Amino acid sequence: MFEEPEWAPFAHSVFTLQVNLAPDETRSLILQQALPHIDVAIYGTRDALLYDTSKIIHGQARAAVY
Repeated sequence: MFEEPEWAPFAHSVFTLQVNLAPDETRSLILQQALPHIDVAIYGTRDALLYDTSKIIHGQARAAVY
């Protein structure tokens, strides 16, 4: 798909970005550029899960004290 002529500028920018990044940064930044709404959903879900987990852990810790 990305080999089609209309995708050439986008593909070039992604490949250029990929060359200049550390391996662990590449996937996240490419995802963010290519599909920003998916990236926001993924990180939003992660943050919600971390928040809920934190509430559960703190609730269990309080219950153990009493």
